[in-house]
Amino acid sequence: MVMKAYLLMLKTQSMMALQYRAQALAGVFTQFAFGFMRVFVMIAFYAGSAAVQPMSLEQVVTYIWMTQMLLTLMAWRPDPEVLAMIREGSIAYEMVRPVRISTAWLMRSLARRGVMPMMRGIPILIVAMLLPAPYKLVLPLSVRTAILSVIVLLLAWILAGMLNNTLNILTIYLMSADGIAKLFPIVMMFFSGLILPIPLFPDGLQVFFSYTPFAGLMDTPARVLMGHLSGGDALFSMAVQVFWIIFVLLLNDRLLESKLKNVVVQGG
Repeated sequence: MVMKAYLLMLKTQSMMALQYRAQALAGVFTQFAFGFMRVFVMIAFYAGSAAVQPMSLEQVVTYIWMTQMLLTLMAWRPDPEVLAMIREGSIAYEMVRPVRISTAWLMRSLARRGVMPMMRGIPILIVAMLLPAPYKLVLPLSVRTAILSVIVLLLAWILAGMLNNTLNILTIYLMSADGIAKLFPIVMMFFSGLILPIPLFPDGLQVFFSYTPFAGLMDTPARVLMGHLSGGDALFSMAVQVFWIIFVLLLNDRLLESKLKNVVVQGG
């Protein structure tokens, strides 16, 4: 019965997220604009560099469009409804419900992290594949890559929901989302490959970045989908995703349970 309640929460929140079609359409145009700017920068970089790069220009352009597709997986800020619960004291109602608060909030995060990437990502994928070279997205066609892509995207979705839930829980400690809403996106953009593809960093930094949870949001899925990560390397990167999913899940439960023991709701 409890599992049905969680699945119902996921379904309800997903249906609510589907209502924001105008926002999704505006987001598609915005992500295309930023995507083209990033593509133009990398084309100019490759044209002016004589050094051998670890990724071809075609791969870098595909990587850029992939990260633009996955942009809304990122946990940019705490859930506004959860933030309102904390500020207004209605979290007290959450505490008396026969469900785990951390899991209920996770369902909310997963719904948003699942619907928005599809609403924005699918149009970007289709249009980017139809663009002329060197601006187009190029994907390898193989059954193995397709299977790995489904798995890595599923893991990225779960990890994104977990990290977004971490922001929600930290808000209880801080009582203000302003600081983490500004700091967290900067950290994620840098370590996920959104600012610069991780394979273009020096070898030492590549290794460090690949072990962070943020690489599992964008870099790992993008490189698996485009075939840059395959075989054992792809499986290892997905194992890192699984590790962070388990770690963040346990961390979130610990943080929330510790805080709820001492929470005080003012007013009433």
